[in-house]
Amino acid sequence: MFAGQVAIIFVGGRAFSIVPLNGKQWAICIALAFLSCPWAILIRCIPDSWAARFWLTMGKPVADVLAVAWNGIVDGFVKMFGRRRKQQEE
Repeated sequence: MFAGQVAIIFVGGRAFSIVPLNGKQWAICIALAFLSCPWAILIRCIPDSWAARFWLTMGKPVADVLAVAWNGIVDGFVKMFGRRRKQQEE
């Protein structure tokens, strides 16, 4: 998956209508990947019956908290990268 994504960035830019990433964007991608891999391993260690029981009882409150956190993260990225685009356009 990692190799495919790197190939898309470097080789498939025109086909996928993307532009190369800068150093800060690469750092964010790598940091998120390092956080995602242990999380995926942890999730795979939890039996399905436990996960089903948890989500049936706690799913809605957990989803609400995650939605608020996710919206905050997205807003932060939009502000961070939106300012840079405005500065580049000027």
